[in-house]
Amino acid sequence: GAMLIARTGALILGASILGLAVWHDYATRLSSHDATTVILKLAVPAIGSALCWMLAFSPLPTLLQDRHSHQLSVDPTPFPVFFTAAFGWCIFACVAGDPWPFIGNLPPMLSFFFCTCSALRLCRNQRMAEKLELLALIGITMVAMLVLLTLSPIVIRDADTRRRVIGTVAPLLTCWQAMAPSVEALSALRRRDATLLSLPLSVAGLACSSFWAVYGVAVAEPSIWVPNG
Repeated sequence: GAMLIARTGALILGASILGLAVWHDYATRLSSHDATTVILKLAVPAIGSALCWMLAFSPLPTLLQDRHSHQLSVDPTPFPVFFTAAFGWCIFACVAGDPWPFIGNLPPMLSFFFCTCSALRLCRNQRMAEKLELLALIGITMVAMLVLLTLSPIVIRDADTRRRVIGTVAPLLTCWQAMAPSVEALSALRRRDATLLSLPLSVAGLACSSFWAVYGVAVAEPSIWVPNG
């Protein structure tokens, strides 16, 4: 499992570097800036995106094993929450005109959708399955409303207002994302049993947040650095 995660991480990092090499237009716009600016606005979000992908793929080895054994062995609660947060940041990227949140969150959105579907398929605990269904329903409803409110003038005609709406909601989704595994961590402390907690998911999440906080400061975007700081 650890070897698969390491290989996946190396592959993702290599793909990110390759993507940077061919992203000529974006690099050209930064060519007039100093090295520090290029690092903060190009290298840091590239690494942050790679870490986002590692965060998304970290539960996959265990979940794929669970699919073979037909028994869920991890806490699935974070999956629909992470899916919702990643989808929200993809919307933020479209509204703000910043490609990095989209690059960093599209693969996680797809990965956590797969994880949510797999967990619903494997979950034998009726109460947990109902909780998972509720979280997934809430998440899909939230992103649908965000699309309506921020990507079209149907409800909000002013573009700046739509930008402020997504700039407020996206950080709240990140806070919700951070709270989801924390609830299970508190339950694990009470039970004195941490078998359902995912260590790779926690480590990848901490590293990912650190790089996005640095990028948010570099581009003076509170919506990015506040929830990740």
